[in-house]
Amino acid sequence: MLRRLDAAVSGARSGLERLESREGVRRAIFLLLLALIGGVMLLLNAHTPLMMDDYDYSFSWSTGERVSGLADVIASQAVHYRLWGGRSVVHALAQLFLSMDKRVFDAANALMYLLLLLELYALARPAGRRWCWPLLLVAHGALFCGVPFFGTVFLWLTGACITLLFFGVTHLLARLKYRDSLPADIPDLPSWKEEHPLRRRLQIRVSDRISAPLTYGLVRPVILLPKTIVRKSCVQLPFVLEHEFYHIRRLDVLWKYVLLIALCIHWFNPAVWLMFYLANRDLELSCD
Repeated sequence: MLRRLDAAVSGARSGLERLESREGVRRAIFLLLLALIGGVMLLLNAHTPLMMDDYDYSFSWSTGERVSGLADVIASQAVHYRLWGGRSVVHALAQLFLSMDKRVFDAANALMYLLLLLELYALARPAGRRWCWPLLLVAHGALFCGVPFFGTVFLWLTGACITLLFFGVTHLLARLKYRDSLPADIPDLPSWKEEHPLRRRLQIRVSDRISAPLTYGLVRPVILLPKTIVRKSCVQLPFVLEHEFYHIRRLDVLWKYVLLIALCIHWFNPAVWLMFYLANRDLELSCD
């Protein structure tokens, strides 16, 4: 009896291994599981009733009537801002969804869950395994069981992860490009360094893969110059170095990280995006 059971288990295992070796089968299982997870999340959202503040924000703060469209939401938020102040963006989104059929929000929330799940899967996916469905199941289990109030946070969390992923990948790709740079061979460079002392070790390097000078690195700062400036503009070079040196001395890289963290947390707020742009612009103008 045990031998038959072992033979059956071995046969099932070898059959699964043969199926796993085919990419088409793995893709079909992956997509089927993704559709199943999305369907389950849609059902959970559909069977989750309105609760707590949902009832308050179903009604306009300006008229007391139930919100029925974008015009009602704008008028309601204008009054709400004067009464309470703050959080207008998230409250406007809440009232906009509450003015629609609940099925619209159910679908949007389920979609946000799938997008977040795919983000986690893309970060954890082993190299060479495009359709790793067991990892998808593990990520879904961890996400579903490990996040409290998952239905109310996934919209924000997905946007925060996408914003962080975009800026993080852009930064990493740029750093990989900067690795090809070479130490700058400028005759007056030693005397310039003596006139600009810094506790951290400063490097000045040259690259033919950039078009404008820049600074990177917090602990080990680097001034990276394009080859065109070094070759053609000896008069302009001291001013360029002075500009970049002020960025390093004032720890502007650190302030940019702080701005990026604020942007990832408040990605849904247009005012924070405007602050991010203007603050970066001011950091540049203040060094001129």
